[in-house]
Amino acid sequence: MFSPENNLIQLKKDIRNKFSNLRKSISQQEREEKSNLIFDNFVKLFYDNHLKNYHQKKFSLYLPINNEVRTKEIEQFFIKNDIVFGYPKITAKNMPLEFIKSSHNNNFIDSQFYKNLPEINDNETIEPDILIIPLLAFDKSLSRLGMGGGFFDRTIQYLRSQNSQLITIGLAYDFQEFDELLPINNKDEKLNIVITNNEFFL
Repeated sequence: MFSPENNLIQLKKDIRNKFSNLRKSISQQEREEKSNLIFDNFVKLFYDNHLKNYHQKKFSLYLPINNEVRTKEIEQFFIKNDIVFGYPKITAKNMPLEFIKSSHNNNFIDSQFYKNLPEINDNETIEPDILIIPLLAFDKSLSRLGMGGGFFDRTIQYLRSQNSQLITIGLAYDFQEFDELLPINNKDEKLNIVITNNEFFL
């Protein structure tokens, strides 16, 4: 039987397919150019103006797959400025992510749950104050559509229950902005900020 919940699931699936195909279609040159601009916006427009008092905060990054926004420059910026950060690790499919502290000699291996999803092969965890995460689409209300596993939604919900000052930052290409409001439910967590190659949304 068709229900509102089934309708929501189908709407999300259709939007995921659209934006996944859009992201896959960009060239490596376009990805690099837009990622460089996103990094510039993160440092010049966001970090310099909003986070200069957050130097002692712990960050999370992600290792991009499937043409997601590149994060190598942010990683190098964190290392250069002695900023503590970590990368997500899946511990179970229905649990929040853990974050493994990054070091200068990280050893990455495939996740035990998803092939070709790299994770740090270490056990030292951190609890980030600021999450930097990928997305498939976002809207002007800062709703986020991910790949559908719910990992970041569960993680954001958990971390917000531990830290009311948690900041969540989505990195996106300009074409990932959805021109309407995304279909969401009470399990979907909104972001605080989205940074694109053109601007950032608060």
